[in-house]
Amino acid sequence: MEEFYAKGKVVRALVDPSIQAVIVHWNYLSNDDILRECTAAQLEQVQAGARSIIVDVSIARGMLSEAAQRYFQDEFFPALAKAGLRAVITVTPRRELALAAAEHWTKTGELFTFGMYETSELAAARKLAGQLASA
Repeated sequence: MEEFYAKGKVVRALVDPSIQAVIVHWNYLSNDDILRECTAAQLEQVQAGARSIIVDVSIARGMLSEAAQRYFQDEFFPALAKAGLRAVITVTPRRELALAAAEHWTKTGELFTFGMYETSELAAARKLAGQLASA
């Protein structure tokens, strides 16, 4: 795995070519500037061949702003669909506020041509991404 984006203790993003997946570990969800930077870097990875994005918010704090939610719906998810993304797999959060945010982007993503999945464990998300890569 190779790290392609990191911002302090907020987020760390890696690409795993063996399963053609981006894996993003979020600790804090409330910084819109970092969110946009990180999603732009994720889009570049999808354009380069990643087929799934695993969003690990299992320990995340905070919640996406309304502006960030609109950005996902109006810009980021359409760009991912155009780039050929097959799935967003969310490792579900343990905190209520982060869970509400994850539920929102899962519902929003269902409007596009890629699958939206949820799992409670990163290992299960990696396994699913590997299956999608070989499908």
